[in-house]
Amino acid sequence: MSSDRLEPVWADGFGRPLLGLEETADGRRLHFFSHFDPAWNGLVWSAEFPQYLEELLFEKTSGDHDRRIIDTTQIIPGKGVRDSGGVAKDEVAIDLAPAGWLLIWLVLLTERILAFKKRSNNG
Repeated sequence: MSSDRLEPVWADGFGRPLLGLEETADGRRLHFFSHFDPAWNGLVWSAEFPQYLEELLFEKTSGDHDRRIIDTTQIIPGKGVRDSGGVAKDEVAIDLAPAGWLLIWLVLLTERILAFKKRSNNG
């Protein structure tokens, strides 16, 4: 099945469908364009895997099948929150664009002056 004729339900960063919808005379058909790598986890070898996919696609909820686990060392406080639980003051952003343009113009001016002096000394 070519993914050109499908309406994307889920798309990747390049706009290609990961999950595409096809309207047929028999009804609606979903096409999944990816793979599940057994090296990631053992879910693909599980007998309940098709049931999990069905629940995901058709939004059925019969239980908690989420097997994602986060290590406690990965949990970090949110931005702007102090250890005491208070919210930090808003940081003031400094616009460096004017200083950057000034530096660029000074470098360009210095280069032109040096080039003019070199040309004057050689001529």
